[in-house]
Amino acid sequence: MTKNIMRSLVCIVAVLGMVACGGSSGSGGGGSTATDSITIDSLTPSIVSAGTPTSFTISVSYSLQTKEGGVIAYGFKADSSNSYALDSDERIISKGTGTASFITTRTLTEATTLRVQLVEYPTPTFYSPLVTANRAITVN
Repeated sequence: MTKNIMRSLVCIVAVLGMVACGGSSGSGGGGSTATDSITIDSLTPSIVSAGTPTSFTISVSYSLQTKEGGVIAYGFKADSSNSYALDSDERIISKGTGTASFITTRTLTEATTLRVQLVEYPTPTFYSPLVTANRAITVN
């Protein structure tokens, strides 16, 4: 009985080790799961004066691995709600990694959040972003 328990523990440890290291227990290799990501590399300025038209430069890096195409879009949090008003300036991208930059002018009256999102392209009628990133903007 003790040998069977030890064998079972050794098998469990081996399987967990393969999962943690990205290994595969089946034939054909692989093992790593593709993931998408988007990061706001810079947002300038990040502190603005209330009521003053401000030109923002947004720089992002992305990795699109799960779809053949995507759209990078950005928006600012709308008032005190939990929704974001997406800008019409968006970038269509292909599978892979890269960077994108946007320049937009806004007049903010209160602190807000910038959201950048990566969405499948062509975009389905009903969708959820594949990934998002947020950055706070302070208003004085």
